[in-house]
Amino acid sequence: MIILACLLVLTVGSFAQDASTSTGNESKRISFFTGIGASYISKKLYGDPIINPLTGNVELQRFGRVKSNLAIGIAYTARSRTVKRYLQTLALEDGPADQQEVKVLQKGFTIITFINPVLLSKGTESQGFFNMTDFGIGLGHTFPGGFLIVGTAELFWVRQPRAWFVNEFRNSDRQYMVANEVQHTVDLTDNNIFMSRPVVTFGIKICYSFENIKRFIETTPAAAPAVAPRVPPSLKRNLIPLQ
Repeated sequence: MIILACLLVLTVGSFAQDASTSTGNESKRISFFTGIGASYISKKLYGDPIINPLTGNVELQRFGRVKSNLAIGIAYTARSRTVKRYLQTLALEDGPADQQEVKVLQKGFTIITFINPVLLSKGTESQGFFNMTDFGIGLGHTFPGGFLIVGTAELFWVRQPRAWFVNEFRNSDRQYMVANEVQHTVDLTDNNIFMSRPVVTFGIKICYSFENIKRFIETTPAAAPAVAPRVPPSLKRNLIPLQ
């Protein structure tokens, strides 16, 4: 829902700008990007419980507080800079002496929304390296050339032991018993022991905009077709026809 709301805001902002601009070189404020970053996990996370084969005690291990990932998403940049360049061309009769190329580069304050489909470091053992439920938003700055640096707030879901299980076995000095029998494994699919929890992280990302590639293709002039040179009318009278 958060991603859908952000996409709606970015799309409406783009349409509003297009409606209020009368020139053909208005800034394209929305662009796609890819990036890499790291974030700090705000909660304590535990790995899958293991049972010590010697003592039979349940052991809970904490995972690190930092995770890294690859991101893809959409960026909205509030400002732009117009760059003009004159292209020298052959002066032909009834033709322009030169052409003007105009590029609009995004820069300044930027809002992004994204997903983290590829994890470079997992928060827990139960997490996969591919995750489509890890997403977030960010605020930062776009530099001319398409590079972005943003601070992010991210959200993902992870399966964790319930509070009663953590409180009972956090000291690694008790055995896990069911019906007065010592258990040598813990069923990771047991919803009485585990549950999916949302976790918030805060981090930073370095990104590059896909839109700059598209803009380069659109603004690069195509090769001019071959045109036969024209003979000025004043010279045609002096030409001697071939026999």
